[in-house]
Amino acid sequence: LYMCLHCRSMDEDMWRHFYEKIKESESKKEISEHDIRIQELDGGFFEKFGTLLKEQTEDGMAPVGEDPEPRNVEEQEEMSEGDSGLVLQDSDTEPEELDKNDLITDAMGWNIEELYSEILYEILHIVGCDASTEDEQSQLFNYLQQSFKLDDEKHNHLLEMARQKEAPNILLNVEVIEARELKPKDANGLSDPFCTLFLSSAVAHRFNTSVKQATLSPTWEEHFSLPVENPSEDVLCVEVWDFDPAETVREKMMKIGEVKGVRGLRKLMKEIAVTASTGKHDNELVGCTSLPLKNIPASGQTFWCSLEKKGKAKKQGDLKLRITFSSEKNSQVAFQEHRHLIRLMLLHELENAKVAPYRWNGKFSQSAETILMQHLVQCGLSPLSVALSQWLEFSIKPIQNGLLKEEE
Repeated sequence: LYMCLHCRSMDEDMWRHFYEKIKESESKKEISEHDIRIQELDGGFFEKFGTLLKEQTEDGMAPVGEDPEPRNVEEQEEMSEGDSGLVLQDSDTEPEELDKNDLITDAMGWNIEELYSEILYEILHIVGCDASTEDEQSQLFNYLQQSFKLDDEKHNHLLEMARQKEAPNILLNVEVIEARELKPKDANGLSDPFCTLFLSSAVAHRFNTSVKQATLSPTWEEHFSLPVENPSEDVLCVEVWDFDPAETVREKMMKIGEVKGVRGLRKLMKEIAVTASTGKHDNELVGCTSLPLKNIPASGQTFWCSLEKKGKAKKQGDLKLRITFSSEKNSQVAFQEHRHLIRLMLLHELENAKVAPYRWNGKFSQSAETILMQHLVQCGLSPLSVALSQWLEFSIKPIQNGLLKEEE
């Protein structure tokens, strides 16, 4: 009996060991098939990206006058297959600053200096509160220079040229959405409100909404575009008025039945007295608000703001606005610029992250986000165009060795 049990135990150990070997073999096979599938989908982008940076480093450190030895194709394939895909090698970090101007220019099929000048120009004339101080602006310049791999001399030259250009034609897009809890201005306890919009730099250039009859909670949902000359200094002013139609004394007397309360009666008597003595009918201010443009994010903002009135301690109501920035630029040019900008930023982010590209978390750094946001805002790119450019760069055309022809 003992011998039988012992033999049975040995058989179980043997089969367990055999089973574990099979599982290990299947696991390796699944991982291998998974890696092959990834390479088929991305065109070998991740392996080629690391190989490209390594080759550039070796070429830059080779002695002058010596041609680099041609790399065997089989060796390249072995390197790709043997890449763990976790962390880029030390040679990929490029400790010494190498001249990559030609590499990037050829890779993008685009005039790098022209695109660089355009982004410098947008940073100089930044809109919103994304980078309101000189230190923040300087950080954006440094990040941009590192991304484009330009030396100080070229950067300073292009920056000076950008400073000499005229300021861009920026538009402030304002949607007056609605108001609530407005103070009544008419004898019937209601108001006939409308809004007036203007910039502090152009007080005479005013925009008016329609008049909403007999309400303290009007809804407008009306849009306006105001040209802005200096976004960092200008202020948006919005006033809410009660419309007072041209009426005779007789017509006002006919409203006696609509009066609500003693305060309403007092208002009506005052209107009748003014009309009888002067014949004028002036609109009455409900309240106003002022919004410095430098406090508005470049991506835009939807918010409620309080209406104030001089001499009144309490607020006179709330007004809901939606504010965005835009400019007039050829949409195709702007779309192409945004694609190339995303591509360059992506290369720089991957290089700094020191991880395999497919392990990148998909989030740009704050400086990159600010630059991309300023470009789409100042170029007037639609959300659809922005999403399409990201999709093209991240999904349809993974970067292959950093090379993409413009016609593609």
